[in-house]
Amino acid sequence: MPKQNDLVKAITDLQVETSSIGWENFYTCSGSFIRDESITEITGIDGEHMGSRTNSNVTAIRLTDNWLTEVPSGFDNFFSNIEFLYMINTQLVTVNSNQIQQFPNLEYLWLENNQIENIEVYAFSLTPLLRHIDLQYNDITSIPYNTFQHLHLEVLKMKGNVCVNESAETSQNVNTLIANVEISCSPLGPLIEEISSELLNNTSANLDTIGANLGIIDSFNESVVELKNDSENLKKSLTDLEEIISNLKVLEDTVRNFTSEITGKYSNANKTLAMLEDLLDSIASIKDPQNRKRRSYY
Repeated sequence: MPKQNDLVKAITDLQVETSSIGWENFYTCSGSFIRDESITEITGIDGEHMGSRTNSNVTAIRLTDNWLTEVPSGFDNFFSNIEFLYMINTQLVTVNSNQIQQFPNLEYLWLENNQIENIEVYAFSLTPLLRHIDLQYNDITSIPYNTFQHLHLEVLKMKGNVCVNESAETSQNVNTLIANVEISCSPLGPLIEEISSELLNNTSANLDTIGANLGIIDSFNESVVELKNDSENLKKSLTDLEEIISNLKVLEDTVRNFTSEITGKYSNANKTLAMLEDLLDSIASIKDPQNRKRRSYY
């Protein structure tokens, strides 16, 4: 643990300036630390204020030392009215409530271009006034459920992260982004993504199968239509054939009747011819007495 004197040297160059973010002005403390990774708490500051201003007038803190791995504690011992924390290009990996609870009036939290991977549970539970959070271009892979739900955010910037790559600058869009974050950055995010991907692949495969089946069904329907047409044609042909058979039966009956009639007439004709022959023979015998005698003799 560093000695008290070393902690006092933690801030040796304090510059106070006026910064502007949009329509708001901030009296800013830009701190530069003597490099010592073991120092995590501020026990003293050094620098001069502008005009008659004091520590209570400071509303913003700017930290840019690239070796910092966390937000140092102890700021609230010197600056009690911080509304804006600006920390970029550092080695900050995790955001938790222990680091930022020292800023109960915090409204702006800019933590872009760091190495943040995780936001811990209840990280913002002690900073309820937050309305602008910038976490762009970090390596965030996980955000617990309901991390942002209790806040009234107007801006939430999350571009360039592992689990999310979106930003929102209106309340409505922020709510949509938070809903997306709840899914894509949840601890179950990879599992959800895997399941979604599998469902998507299965759905795609099923759609392909359905498409193939629809093709088969279409082909089957065409075959049914053709078969139906063939059936209608066959039915018509059978009807025509029945009509032909009926006509043939009528013709057969006609021929049979005609044959019977001809046969009857032929039989009568034979009888008539026989009678005529007998009549002729009788006439001949009358004309020729010799024939008559012979006939009598016989």
